[in-house]
Amino acid sequence: MSAPMQLIITGDDEVKAAINAVRHQLSGKQMELALVAGAMPIQNAAKSNASAVSGTLRRSIHIGGHTYEGAGHDVGGNSPQQVMIGTNLIYARIQEEGGEVSPVNAEFLRFEVGGEVVYTRGPVTIPAQGYMRRAFESEGGNAIREVGAAVRDLIAAAGR
Repeated sequence: MSAPMQLIITGDDEVKAAINAVRHQLSGKQMELALVAGAMPIQNAAKSNASAVSGTLRRSIHIGGHTYEGAGHDVGGNSPQQVMIGTNLIYARIQEEGGEVSPVNAEFLRFEVGGEVVYTRGPVTIPAQGYMRRAFESEGGNAIREVGAAVRDLIAAAGR
């Protein structure tokens, strides 16, 4: 269980009053939506970075809860404290990090290269094709700005 969010306000009395007016929203559904707004630039960059061979990996990248294909367990989702960006495809991690693949339940690996079916006994080395990490690195600043803008909008709306 995560610790409750603590908000310590310093500065101008008018700013303190505005933030105190929306304190309940900053820890509820509105804050979750602010975090989702911040996650959008990262999600979009990850989709652009991901392999476009079939498009399945790109389409699978989303914001929210993830139940990993084949694993059958939910690894969490959105809350007022965090959002998750990722995919539930079983091969997504090896595309991101690279690694070696060998046949486990069959004698051969079967895959397609340029539309041609290939069989091999393996192992096959998959080079790292980082799509998520690059997205976090390139869009982290934009994500922070989006969350900040959403929180400013909450404060402005409370003052009306």
